[in-house]
Amino acid sequence: MYDQSTAWVIVANVMITYHNIYTGFAETFEQAWNALGYEITTDIVYRAVNNLPARGKKEEVKA
Repeated sequence: MYDQSTAWVIVANVMITYHNIYTGFAETFEQAWNALGYEITTDIVYRAVNNLPARGKKEEVKA
């Protein structure tokens, strides 16, 4: 669905956002994706597809 570089940005940002919110690491991408919920994951994909910077730690939406 996305080019490889965009897909890697999405994966990295999902995993890092999970770590920033839950202070631990998800064992799988799917675990992180499901835990973050629709609003956060949609924002990550939107920003990656439109070449926008990731949200900063202070800007994150709390899950």
